[in-house]
Amino acid sequence: MKLEIQRFDHFGRGITYWQDKICFVIDALPQEIVEAHIISDKKKYQVAVVDSYLKTSSQRMEPDCPFFRECGGCDLRHIGFDDENQFKMQKMVEVMRQYGRISSDLIQPIIFDSENYYRNKIVLHSNHRHLGFYGKNSHDIISINHCLLIDKRMQDIVSLLQGYADKIDDVMIRISNDKKYILLSLNGNIVDCSFLIDCVDFLYLNGTLIKGKEPFISPIGNFSFVVGLNSFFQVNRTLTKELYDKVLSYVSNIKPTLLLDLYCGSGTIGIYVHSFCKRVIGVECNPSNILDAHQNAKLNQVSNIEFIENRVENVISQFNNFDCVIVDPPRVGLDSKTRNVLKSSRTSYIIYVSCDPVTLARDLKALQEFYKVIEITPFNMFPRTFHVESICVLKLK
Repeated sequence: MKLEIQRFDHFGRGITYWQDKICFVIDALPQEIVEAHIISDKKKYQVAVVDSYLKTSSQRMEPDCPFFRECGGCDLRHIGFDDENQFKMQKMVEVMRQYGRISSDLIQPIIFDSENYYRNKIVLHSNHRHLGFYGKNSHDIISINHCLLIDKRMQDIVSLLQGYADKIDDVMIRISNDKKYILLSLNGNIVDCSFLIDCVDFLYLNGTLIKGKEPFISPIGNFSFVVGLNSFFQVNRTLTKELYDKVLSYVSNIKPTLLLDLYCGSGTIGIYVHSFCKRVIGVECNPSNILDAHQNAKLNQVSNIEFIENRVENVISQFNNFDCVIVDPPRVGLDSKTRNVLKSSRTSYIIYVSCDPVTLARDLKALQEFYKVIEITPFNMFPRTFHVESICVLKLK
């Protein structure tokens, strides 16, 4: 069937219509004309793949990665980086208008840095024949020997491990943000790890430390942070400082007496802004993150911060008289109880760090009953993917 692509969807697929039903076309760009066939026909939509291009877009470029069309790691390597940032800006504008009733005037220009080599962590999987990433929308293993998202030292380790894929279950590789240290965690049936000793600074085999002296430390700005094996840490090695600096700029103007840092992870944001607060309380449910948070406060000599290990919705109603709150929730956004408590708390400011525009817009729509959205700043923390993060600041009406 012949299709003319009208626009992007929020996942970087082309959108058109076929037989009065919306159709999402994989690897198709706006203004392209393609021959395609349907691979999924649902009640309200269809998904199609391209058989041939009858007319190509001026945006289209040859992907610079040979694994792009199979690997699930990237979504947008068939367009330029400028076009990607424009797509993400437009995505923010559309999502905020559609789901949050928020004017585009409140959305600041997107902040971005390097399009490649930015990841400080990858996880590879093995089918005991090949080592690689999951394929697009599948758990098929796409064998790779090169990835443009990671540092050369990480690349070399991936290439080396390919020869041992039959003995490996999964692999996690981290590099510190300053690239001083590299960590490898390997699960599988490898008995002799001597071939890896000279490649890494920290080596774990099936959870046991083989080389290195804990902890693994990575910097953000002027602070140093412990990063546990199972702890969350911002993946973008170069842009995280700018994200945190944006939060810091708000907190430095507010100068809160009590700052709540909800979904605080390993305490990185609370520690980063602590000097402008009289007191900081962080809440996090992941025990590994909380362990790191206590170490991070000690490591950075921060004495005005404390941490609570619990789910945010379990403890949010216990706090009183906080004049600023930072929330950095997972992709599902805030739960209804947390939203309602924040609305009734009448705290002066809410700083919302979001990794999903749709759930952010939903939460902002609810919070706008009592809060005014001051501005939203998008960040391209995951270049060459459809993901876009953002920071929103709200002020009590």
